[in-house]
Amino acid sequence: MDNSRGSLWKRIVNNQVSLLVAIFIVLLVVFQIWNRNFLSGSNIITMMNSAGLYGIIAVGMAILIISGQVDLSAGYVGCLAGVLVSMFMEWYKMPWPVALVLAIAVGALCGLASAALVIYLKFPNFIATLAVANVCNGLVYVITNAASVPISNKFFMKIGGSTLGPFSSVFIITVALFVIYGFMLKFTKFGRQIYMCGGNPSAARLAGINSVKITFFAFINCGALSALAGILLASRMGVGSPMSVVGADLTAITAVVLGGIAFTGGTGTMLGAFVGVCILTAFSNALIVIGLDADFQIMATGILLIIALIIDYYRSRGRERRMKKEAKEIALRKTINKEQK
Repeated sequence: MDNSRGSLWKRIVNNQVSLLVAIFIVLLVVFQIWNRNFLSGSNIITMMNSAGLYGIIAVGMAILIISGQVDLSAGYVGCLAGVLVSMFMEWYKMPWPVALVLAIAVGALCGLASAALVIYLKFPNFIATLAVANVCNGLVYVITNAASVPISNKFFMKIGGSTLGPFSSVFIITVALFVIYGFMLKFTKFGRQIYMCGGNPSAARLAGINSVKITFFAFINCGALSALAGILLASRMGVGSPMSVVGADLTAITAVVLGGIAFTGGTGTMLGAFVGVCILTAFSNALIVIGLDADFQIMATGILLIIALIIDYYRSRGRERRMKKEAKEIALRKTINKEQK
């Protein structure tokens, strides 16, 4: 009996997603004991709404980090898109579908700019994306004069503010995106190429994989999804705000790294990233429920990012040790085979 329990525990620890789910369940129990209202229906709905908005950016960030890159402009791209979709509808009287597509296209262009700086000018990804972030931030304040843009289109506001049963439309869109991108990563050739570019760029080039194409896709995709998150938040709030999604990039990075996606690229799953988003959302919500100020919440999220990066560092070292051990075993088997011949 003890051996079976030991083997079950070993399987849970070795299976990254199972371990994350176990941690998530433990956190839910602890927070519920701490505050009896934590798992109330209204609070669960609040958590799902929050998870949806950050989860959309986390999907794009997960693909980008797996490919070996990172984007620190996602939050500001989302703010820009939220303001632009409001301006297009209210100031220029565009139909909401046209305004939505144009705002997402601007987000994709921001990702394109980041990719061009990284690939052609050889900027480090964090420098390139910080530059794009500053451009987006400055542009938002110039075109709005630091004022929010109210939205009067009732149908557009239903996109982000409606529900299907107990689930918000934003949460449903987020889950659908996680499923679609998870399928792409696991079952398509393009998904395997993304893993190879992030895990071993040299081997990917030798295998004939177009790493430039992968990098452009990852950045453009992240920019477009960040824009979508900003647009949905504007729809839900009924206003395009210059500060609506600021900080969402670091939150998304924390979630995906916490969910087991290696910051160095090449490993991780969308399921793990989704569980990471759920853990981070529950953690942030618990801090609100127990009454901590916003400053403490920001600090706690930063501490959680540090913890996630430390865990990722030791996971990476473990993978390196296993790879070295496997390489030695392969070399030893080759030596034995040669001696036997």
